[in-house]
Amino acid sequence: MTRGSIAVIGSRGFVGAQLVRFLRSQERDVVEYSSKIGNFVRPDGLGLVEDFNLPVNCDCVVYLAQSPNYRKVPELYEELALINSTLPFTVAKKAIQRNVQKFLYFSTGSVYQMSKTALHENSLLNRDSPYALSKIHGEENLLLLKNNINICCVRPFAMFGEGQEGMLVSNLVKSIKAGLPITLDTLPGDTEFDGLKISLIHVHDVVSAINELLDSTLPPVMNLAGDRALSIKEISESIGKGLKIQPIYNMKEQLRNGNLIADISTLKSILTNFPSPNLEDQIAKVAFNTFSI
Repeated sequence: MTRGSIAVIGSRGFVGAQLVRFLRSQERDVVEYSSKIGNFVRPDGLGLVEDFNLPVNCDCVVYLAQSPNYRKVPELYEELALINSTLPFTVAKKAIQRNVQKFLYFSTGSVYQMSKTALHENSLLNRDSPYALSKIHGEENLLLLKNNINICCVRPFAMFGEGQEGMLVSNLVKSIKAGLPITLDTLPGDTEFDGLKISLIHVHDVVSAINELLDSTLPPVMNLAGDRALSIKEISESIGKGLKIQPIYNMKEQLRNGNLIADISTLKSILTNFPSPNLEDQIAKVAFNTFSI
């Protein structure tokens, strides 16, 4: 059982901040690393700070770091590659030197190509997106070390929650509140314009899952998502319920290649406390709290 210290890389981000609070509430010893603290990436963005190291009694590293410029590609791809690909490998090698037991690397569910069937951990990957490619490279680098440390590349699908900005659910909340139309497309041969269907997971369920994974033997790659997927229209209707606004839709005559629905059989084989199935209520609550005083 993991009861040494836990190093959280990216401790001041959306997931990291909530993970740190939760772990400390469980009396776990947490060591934070973040560029906002000044003990992770150098100010010039060219590598780790000179005195970076992990605690002597560290049992697990949770790598959640995210470049704030991850959308500014190809101009700032070097920074994206550093945070997502190069530094995880460097930190993992330091973890091996400290005899750390586990290294959890948070990748993304968007590494997959869209599909008409559920996406298993060995499904086809999407190397056309710079962001996804940087995560894939990060995974591939880390798995070179799998014989020296329990590496687990966690692929979360559409995380959401209060305080998040610039992501799927938060963007839809802002658009619906502003009265902007939500664009919906369809699949070939489908007459329903419901938009992309995607697996989601609330950040509280992400944190709960990480807490349990800390004390488990982990596979090299694992999807992280709730037990259900919702379409863009279903997500929007839930947001509308929370805001008490009827969303406006724009049916787009454009076909997409598939959906992003996670196969979570691997996750289910490990977790005993499974993510909440009440996605619609969770989304409605996030929407309500976004604009509540």
